[in-house]
Amino acid sequence: MRPPPLAFGPFAFDKTSRLLKRNGQELPLPPRVLGVLELLLDRAGDVVPRQELIDTVWKDAFVTDTSLAEAVSVLRQVLGDDPQAPTYIQTLHRRGYRFVAPVSQEPDAAKESAAAAGPQDRRRVSPSIGRELVPWSVAVICALVAAVAVWQYTRRAPAADPVAARFAIELPAGVSFDETAPSLAFSPDGTMLAWSACSDEGCRIYTRGLDQIDAMPLEGTDDGHAPFFSPDGRWIAFFANGRLSKVALAGGSPITLADAPTPLGGAWIEREIVFAGSPTGGLMRVSSDGGEPQPFTTPNESGGDVRHAWPAVVPGTRIVLFIVDGTPATDSPGPPGTLAAVSFNPRTSDRSPAARASQWQTLLANVSLARAAARDTIVFARDSELHAVGFDPVRVALSGTPRAIRGQLATARGRAQFALSTAGSLVHAIAPESGNRTIVFFQPPTKLTEPVRQNLALREAAIAPDGSRIAGVNLLATGAGIWISDSQRPNATRLAHKGTNASPVWSSDGRSVFYASRENGAFEIWRRDADGTQPPVRVLASDRNAFPLAASPDGRQLAFLKTSDATRADLWLLPLQGGPPRVLVQSPFDEGAASFSPDSELLAFESAETGRWEIYVQRLRDGRRILVSTNGGQKPSWTADGLYYQWGRTVMRKAIRTNGDEIAIDDGVGHRMYYGARLDLRTTLQGVAPDGQLLLSRGSDPPSSSAIVSLEWLRQIRALLGPPAAALPR
Repeated sequence: MRPPPLAFGPFAFDKTSRLLKRNGQELPLPPRVLGVLELLLDRAGDVVPRQELIDTVWKDAFVTDTSLAEAVSVLRQVLGDDPQAPTYIQTLHRRGYRFVAPVSQEPDAAKESAAAAGPQDRRRVSPSIGRELVPWSVAVICALVAAVAVWQYTRRAPAADPVAARFAIELPAGVSFDETAPSLAFSPDGTMLAWSACSDEGCRIYTRGLDQIDAMPLEGTDDGHAPFFSPDGRWIAFFANGRLSKVALAGGSPITLADAPTPLGGAWIEREIVFAGSPTGGLMRVSSDGGEPQPFTTPNESGGDVRHAWPAVVPGTRIVLFIVDGTPATDSPGPPGTLAAVSFNPRTSDRSPAARASQWQTLLANVSLARAAARDTIVFARDSELHAVGFDPVRVALSGTPRAIRGQLATARGRAQFALSTAGSLVHAIAPESGNRTIVFFQPPTKLTEPVRQNLALREAAIAPDGSRIAGVNLLATGAGIWISDSQRPNATRLAHKGTNASPVWSSDGRSVFYASRENGAFEIWRRDADGTQPPVRVLASDRNAFPLAASPDGRQLAFLKTSDATRADLWLLPLQGGPPRVLVQSPFDEGAASFSPDSELLAFESAETGRWEIYVQRLRDGRRILVSTNGGQKPSWTADGLYYQWGRTVMRKAIRTNGDEIAIDDGVGHRMYYGARLDLRTTLQGVAPDGQLLLSRGSDPPSSSAIVSLEWLRQIRALLGPPAAALPR
């Protein structure tokens, strides 16, 4: 006997013919997906383990959890199910799946009709009456059909309202979305996704068409971050190994476009690309075929701007949205910035810095990332929450009131992970269990003890010369204040209260802390005693942003960064016993973190001169310099037993020797040292204590490995925001 179909909601599943129907319309599905549905329906209400699903549906084929996750994702897409609020299929992490909707047997239609018919329905109609009714009935029906046909021919029928659908993307075990920068991208037509994902093997770019189940890695995109599509959807641009590059989706080798040591986002406009690849300064522009980058925007440093980042194009216009950041940190979460906009002018780069600075305008404060869903709608993030607001492209101004639309998104260094397509779709990463960035001490392999975690969430952490205290910017307190914490206990006191503060640096004797601070203008350098008994003292007044980097062990000099329009961030030295500052390294390239040698004669620092961050050592008295790292390096920290720095996921130690005029790396003494297991992708070296312990910053919450794709999402946002405001004349 043929088993009756199983009914749930508007769906019916026929096990015999293996067909799924919605309101009588057949929904085509791959055989494996149908097999998953059949087993879940047979065990409705029960948790079906992942392995049982794999063994039953795939039988002897060797597959992983990824194949099952993709099959469930396709099934959810067809059912229109939301994995975060499931109507049909519930995910039980580490256990399996459960069908939660009521399931019933659908009775046979013919039997149901027969059973419903009573004796009076089966009475024979008189032949004479039938002969009279049939001709008239046929005539009436024909007239109705003709009328309907004429009406349909002469009147335009409204388009059917598309049904929004959602489905999940589950990355394989051990793989997570890149946290270096927002990692998701949608092709303009909404048919393809791209993302940067990381594992123990490193990061790379993946693509997946919405009509595909599996994601495919893009060849040549190792160490790839922050991908974005070309306007025609045939190319993907990305940041990797200190460069901005592009690669064709059809295949081929990547093409280098420009140096970009810090991946801070890009947008493709016609035949040019606007991007941010530096920790300071404005947006740059370069031909999509490569060439010499030209300045596009200039930050207003007198207003406290540090950089412009995360550009995005408003569809159907030449307007570029971007974020104005007011703090220098790039490797840890910082406070939200300001949403700004500028019109793309082919001759923008020919104008003076003052003219470029005056062209852009601010739109909204407290925004970490923004994208345009359409020419009249902007979607932006505040922490892990999405908001939408109307936009008038004629006046380049917001219209209406922002509305919160979604929360608990995964973030990448404080910026929500989401992307939009001009076709009206949204993709966003799902936030894991909440946590905070913490400070940890990681022991060398000779002391295999558990890390000592601090309860205080800090960024830009600096360790005191004796290793007893840590200074940093507290992420949890209101405002960006400087706090000091005991290195063994989570006790903390606030040192700097007013304005926005950054870049704490200990004095050589550990009695005071230098830091950058601003209220209404550019960052200036201040100092305060570590116990907070005396008021702060301004050490360096400046009309350009200045950030302390390191104090010399002899207490005589302070190394600091100072920004410039022409040369971005330069290295300077400030005599602490009086006298004007002097420039140490001034070049067209960015410089970064620095550390003095124990004898105060040498300075190790970061520079992007080669296109990627490398470690250099320079003698202060004559400017002689050597390259220490050979394949990338950051975060130098000099102690009595060598120069430490981070190379990818490894902490290196090298001994530097001087002999007369010579500066060299001593290959025979502590040339390199690998500290136990390689650091995970979310761990950054902050300093080295006198006893050899490494001060590391690391996020305590797990990275995201799941995302939700919402099709036809823009319709819902338009319904929420209401009709767009009428555009006003300029």
